[in-house]
Amino acid sequence: MPTLVVNIGLMPRQLTLNKVEVACNLEDELRYSSWIGREVLLAYQVVAGAPAMIFARATLTQFAAYGSDTIAVFTGPKILPDETEITERFQTGPFAIMPGENFAQPVSESHANSAQEAGTLFTRSDLLGQIAAQVRRNAQSICSFSGVETAFSEGLATPIQPQALGGREHVRNFIYLHDEPAQLFNSFAWTVGPDLEIVADAYAMTTQILVTVNPTGKLLVSDDPRQRPDERALAWHREQFLQRLR
Repeated sequence: MPTLVVNIGLMPRQLTLNKVEVACNLEDELRYSSWIGREVLLAYQVVAGAPAMIFARATLTQFAAYGSDTIAVFTGPKILPDETEITERFQTGPFAIMPGENFAQPVSESHANSAQEAGTLFTRSDLLGQIAAQVRRNAQSICSFSGVETAFSEGLATPIQPQALGGREHVRNFIYLHDEPAQLFNSFAWTVGPDLEIVADAYAMTTQILVTVNPTGKLLVSDDPRQRPDERALAWHREQFLQRLR
């Protein structure tokens, strides 16, 4: 069975850990939330640029909002008797999938037949995955910011109001965006006005992104009211945008 490996970055080897927090993004949360409640491997680097060394096992407890960012939280680290070098696997972020290892099988493997445990571990991740897939289908893979169709690996179902900050786990609390507009939306560099107009902070966005705004100047949304963004969530996001400018 594949094993999830997480590079926590630089860390003194002698440090005793009770909880580990790793900065990530919403795409990581959607992609790896199925590992919540399961055991993963932790790796660290002695110095920047050095190969990562697997040194412990821990449980991925949750993904949580930290300001406008997302963090992955790991608890109960158990130091391994031997460290293992892992190279050229962390190209786009802190997570990597490895082939199964005897010393690091997910905790739930020995209880695979337990319906109660399976429900606990996978219900929320299944919901997030279903929401992300539905948002993409509703948008027909077209970025709501630019109106341009995205490749499968480039688009992201982006929350308007993060769940950790009171948002709903519902399709209408998400909009479909290309990766870079999604990151800028998450950091409140642009928002959506009362009439769905795109309101951007020109100082926080590059010209290359500003010129890709949908020619109508408005967020591209469905005509079906059941698929349109939640107005309350948009109002929340707009207020965060305005507070950042004050």
